[in-house]
Amino acid sequence: MSIQNRISEILADWNFFQIYIETKIGNIYDDVLSTDELKKIDRDKIIRVNNGDGILTPENWNNLKDVFFIQRMERHKNSYTQKEKIKLELDYLERLPINETDYKILKDRYKTYLDEVLTKKDNIKEYQQSSKGELYLTVFERIMRELNVIAWAFECQFMEASKSVIETPMLHSKGRYLTGMYFITSNVEMLKLQYYITYYTNRFENTNNHTLLKRELLKISEKANNVLQYYNDNLTAKTEIVKKFQKNIPQQYKARSKYLEIHKGRIITHDLNPQHIVFAEDCKHPDWKESNFNYGTSNNELALFCQKLIDFIKDFEIQKTLPPDQPNFTFTNNFDKAEPPSKVYEYFNNTLVSKGYLSEEDLKSYLISAFQNETPPKEKITFSDRHIGNITSIFYKYYADADNKHGKQEDYAELLGEYFKGFSTQKVMNNFAKSK
Repeated sequence: MSIQNRISEILADWNFFQIYIETKIGNIYDDVLSTDELKKIDRDKIIRVNNGDGILTPENWNNLKDVFFIQRMERHKNSYTQKEKIKLELDYLERLPINETDYKILKDRYKTYLDEVLTKKDNIKEYQQSSKGELYLTVFERIMRELNVIAWAFECQFMEASKSVIETPMLHSKGRYLTGMYFITSNVEMLKLQYYITYYTNRFENTNNHTLLKRELLKISEKANNVLQYYNDNLTAKTEIVKKFQKNIPQQYKARSKYLEIHKGRIITHDLNPQHIVFAEDCKHPDWKESNFNYGTSNNELALFCQKLIDFIKDFEIQKTLPPDQPNFTFTNNFDKAEPPSKVYEYFNNTLVSKGYLSEEDLKSYLISAFQNETPPKEKITFSDRHIGNITSIFYKYYADADNKHGKQEDYAELLGEYFKGFSTQKVMNNFAKSK
């Protein structure tokens, strides 16, 4: 065997078990190039680099295994199915020379991972244990909630501190630009991109009803595009908030460290809904650290999550194959006649349906009962995920923004208290009063 072949064999396992890191060019060259040289390059361009952070070990396997799998799948032709790609990976693993014990462990773990992906059932409902019991969500609902968390992570950087104790999520201090890595804490796993890709790929390959599946993907793509557009418009290097942050970075080391610390943050979620947003020194408080899952992330990483969802969904060519939309849902607004029905529907669809509290069918039934017939149902409607503070604040905002609300607080409180399980009009009115 030639020396070159021997070296290749020795490095084979090392080369195999590593991932590339996606980063901005500016992150690499900021400390190397002069200011004039930096102006000549596209600092926001995303590139892939291999460095020490991407080497897999038994210690970091659980954190990096999903990313590793995604990148290994990318090496194969797009024309291959997921199952064909996995079988190729299993064949390659059998032929991979192993030179160290750690790589033998990694080989066994990766083989187990691939076998699990091949045999995994395509359950519509996914089970996760939460602190309050069992959380059942469709994969579609999970993704929509996670995109909502990302939207809040971006938007909170421009928001004022919360004024009401029932406002959810609660912003504990004035928003500011979040630099580098910040944290999202969760009681359930989230941001499982490869799981979502595998799920929808398998569903597409094993179902005859593509219309429902594609409508789900279209909604995910629209939401991801909206979130990504917000990032591009407000949080890239060309935007005012980033320019101002960079301009004000102190030169002195201690002052710079303190300045950067102020621009750290943590988003606390529960059942994939944002609950609290804290900044700076509050991030270190033990109340905000204790959670099952803590994700170190950044504005750029969350934007890449959205972009990868969009890129994956593009392959389905949804717009070309979907049948025409059904006629829009309509109802008569007899409750507050000043509001157009379309505006009422849009508000509650965006705040209740899109965030996973209510199904679209239940929303339609509710609007007919509450706004058209003004008659509570025999059996109250149940929210799929009930966070009293979140939901009460949604109905309070609808009341607060109404044009003709004087003397009608009880009527608006009834919209929640008389139609939904777990709520009463009197308690809703009490919470409305606290929000003023």
